[in-house]
Order: sequence, then structure tokens, then C-alpha cells
Amino acid sequence: MLGVGTLINLAVTFAALFMLSQGADLAIAAAVHFSPAPYNVFLVAAFWRSPQRTTITAAITVAWLCLVTLV
Repeated sequence: MLGVGTLINLAVTFAALFMLSQGADLAIAAAVHFSPAPYNVFLVAAFWRSPQRTTITAAITVAWLCLVTLV
């Protein structure tokens, strides 16, 4: 979850930064940047439904979701 989700978020963030550097509208770049947010929430929700999760890994997934949403 962390690997694939992070790679997707990095790629989309770089795409949004590239769009801004090429003169795209800020609203469009922000929409591109936040476009994987539903997928991120899905990943965390799917992890929370897993019966093998521990308290530490659950905390890591919530921290990851906060990090990729804010950055």
C-alpha cells in the first residue's frame, strides 16, 4: 500500500508542479495534485478492514494518509 500509493502520489505531484512551471492555472494544477485522494482513502480503508492489522501499522497508514494529503 505504501509503495504503490506513494509512487502514484509522487508522479501526480510532479505532474502538477510541471504544469505550474509551464504556466497552467493554479486551480487545474491543484485538481491534478489532489486527484489521487479518493484512491488514497480507498487504500487506507481497505487496510483498516484487514484482520491482520496491528495498532502500529494502523497508525502508520493514518500518518501516511495525512502526509500525502498535505504534501
